[in-house]
Parts: sequence; C-alpha cells; structure tokens
Amino acid sequence: MKSVQTPFGKLTYTGTLTGKTVIIAIHGLGGSAAYFKMMTPYLQQYDVLAFNLLGTPPSDNINTSNYTVKKAAQSLWAAIDKLQIITPVILIGHSLGGSIATEMLTQRSIQVKALILISTSVTAKYIHLNPSVKLLGFPVISSMIKFVLRHLQRWLSYRSLLNSDNISDPRFIIEPLIQKSRIAIKQELTLFARYTANVPMDQRLMPYSSIPTLIIFGDQDQLATN
Repeated sequence: MKSVQTPFGKLTYTGTLTGKTVIIAIHGLGGSAAYFKMMTPYLQQYDVLAFNLLGTPPSDNINTSNYTVKKAAQSLWAAIDKLQIITPVILIGHSLGGSIATEMLTQRSIQVKALILISTSVTAKYIHLNPSVKLLGFPVISSMIKFVLRHLQRWLSYRSLLNSDNISDPRFIIEPLIQKSRIAIKQELTLFARYTANVPMDQRLMPYSSIPTLIIFGDQDQLATN
C-alpha cells in the first residue's frame, strides 16, 4: 500500500492518480481498503483511492482518545490536500464510512462532486445490530477471539458470514479485525453511535440535497432501510 503523512498520522491507501476524476473510498467498521478491491475493476474510468482509516494497519494508530467522525473526515481531507487533489472528488462510504463521507461533504461541499452511501444507517441503533462485535473491545476476550479467528476457525468464520464460493478472496472480511488493536476496535464501535447521538438527523441529511447522491442497500439490510 502507498502512504501519505498528515497532521493526524500516516494514512495508507490503494490506487494511483493518473489525472482522471478521483473516487475516495472509505471502509466501514472493522473493515479496510480491501473492501473495495473487487469493485475497482468496474471503475476504470476513475482514479479510485481506497483508504485505511487511522487505526487500521498499516495506517497509524489513533493517537487520541477522542477520535470522532469529524476527525476521521478531517484526516482524509488532509490526505487529499497532501496528494494535491484539487478537482472535486466522488466519495464512496460503506457503513460507518458513509457517515465519514457525509461529514466530509459537510466540511467541504465545494470539493465533492457526488456521494455514494452503501449500507449506511442514519440512526444510533446501528451499534446494537450485532452486539457480539462489542466483545472485540474487551482486553482478554478480544485476544481470545482474535486467536480463534487467526489460528483455529478462520475458514468457518468466512462461511458463516457469506458463501465464500462466490468470493475469490474472503480474507478482507476477517483480516482487518485481526490486525486492528483492541483500542482501535473499541473506538470504532462507539464512533458512529456518538456521531448520530451528537449530530441531529436533519443536519446529517441536509448535505445530500446539494449534490447527486446514490444510496445502496439490500432488501435484507437493517443498516440503511430506516
């Protein structure tokens, strides 16, 4: 992966700038830039930069106990500035990444050409949809779960999440959780809930009307349907 140094820390990313319209892809809770690997071949008319957020190796660890969606958005804008991307970008955010993309639009609407949200919720109940994920935030339990995923039941974990026969490389689902520190996972788990609790819904939805916005969700998707 390539990297760019920002005041918030080092951010790593995949992709190359060739002069085309730039897509900034932002992963969700527990994810990584690898989430967008299978999508990029269909977007060859764009320069797709998929970032690992702070706390997602090999990006730097989160260096503050008060990491917020706002700061995550600021760190990505800082990376975009450092890469000297001056034309408006398209933002793609998956799950939590959609909230970060929305905050990026709020911060610099003039620099955003379009917005794409994939399975992004608008309510704080998101954090309660899979309570078992919270276990990764506890010191001893987190280590035990990671040990199981890493050494014993990794392939079973893949199959329990999706039909791995349809995915050429399913490691992108589990590997980021194994690589992240317990502190980073714990902060990600509360990042979205704090954002939705502190920023009124109408304020979060308002930016959508200013640019073309595409919202994608499945018919069984509990994250975006509300």
